[in-house]
Amino acid sequence: MSETAPAETAGETYLKSANLGHLDSKLRFYNSFGRGSKYCSYGQHMGKAKGKLNACAEINDEVEKIADILCYVTTVNGEDSLRDDRCGFLYYWLGSKIWAKVNNNSSKFLDVMGKIYAALEQFGVKDNCTLLYKDTPNIDQQLFEKWKIIFDFSYDFNGIKAKLERSKNSCDEGYYKHLEGAKEAFVAINRGCKSKGDDDPYCKEFIFKYGKDSDINPLTLTNSGTYESTYTPPQGTEQKVNVYKGVELKLTYAPEYAAALSSKKQQASREQTQDSEDDLGSETHHQQHGAPKSAPATVVQVSTTTTNINNNTRKFNPAPLLLSYLE
Repeated sequence: MSETAPAETAGETYLKSANLGHLDSKLRFYNSFGRGSKYCSYGQHMGKAKGKLNACAEINDEVEKIADILCYVTTVNGEDSLRDDRCGFLYYWLGSKIWAKVNNNSSKFLDVMGKIYAALEQFGVKDNCTLLYKDTPNIDQQLFEKWKIIFDFSYDFNGIKAKLERSKNSCDEGYYKHLEGAKEAFVAINRGCKSKGDDDPYCKEFIFKYGKDSDINPLTLTNSGTYESTYTPPQGTEQKVNVYKGVELKLTYAPEYAAALSSKKQQASREQTQDSEDDLGSETHHQQHGAPKSAPATVVQVSTTTTNINNNTRKFNPAPLLLSYLE
């Protein structure tokens, strides 16, 4: 049911399409990947990496940019706990570029991606990112795009929920379409994995995270109706806006994965508490005895869960939303 509301006032708030540019996945990863030259501490290996990339005609126009990103990811992966998330975002960032260049040719996609990750190996770093789902049969661009939607949305979910709550669970039509797109991707992959099961590397991971019941969509999205408002964007003219109200989102995980998320949350809380106590103790010591000439940085290690997929062991983070928990 549609209602009519007065023009937006200072007291009226709802999420707008423009807010999609501030999703965590974009601010923390995709925007960073897209800004060109990056900090790199493995520059001595760039020549070998570029040599591998130059052998791939499909990406000749982006060798410099891709090499910069590979070196950047190699550098920062050893510096924080976001390695597994970053490797996932690297895969989807690269994959989106490559699909646009190979005309939905699956064999070319896998070939080009394989060469890019062979270039990544030239940096000689143990436990660097590896090519995901390389043994997945019948991959195509449409399937890949659904995977990407699910990966991005799962990472963004907590942030979106929090922003919805601060916006009276309301959003404009453009934002709501983004949520609907995520729901549709979950529906499609959930159904597809029913027949593929654990024989498919991607589906094995999806089932581990979201369960085997293909009749129940992991992501539910509801609203209590819409109303019409008006909005004047910065340096723009007033426009009518269709606003969804009472928007509710729920993402349901499989019990084992939910337990892993809970454990990670508790671990993060303990580590934060310990870090605070260490900082307090260090500050007290410095006040009493003077600060040392240099102090080592504190590095927080976050463990990962290892799965064996078609005899190809890879590590993935069982808590893709962990960073959101820390905020």
